[in-house]
Amino acid sequence: MNKAEAKDFLCQTALEAFREDYEKLTDTWRTLENKAQGNVAIAGIFIAGAFAFIREISKGTHLYEKILLYWHS
Repeated sequence: MNKAEAKDFLCQTALEAFREDYEKLTDTWRTLENKAQGNVAIAGIFIAGAFAFIREISKGTHLYEKILLYWHS
């Protein structure tokens, strides 16, 4: 194997290694993005529930609900 062939072989090997790493990183980021979307959806549901609860408290509901809200915050 002469110098030019050796250089081409090393370049091809390096390029293949970078492609494999890129594919792994892309899969990792895709997985993280999917998990984050699910977490954001669940958090949105909890936030909506908290606002609904607070809205009901502000209408003058029972004292025990106000105490529970204060105790958990």
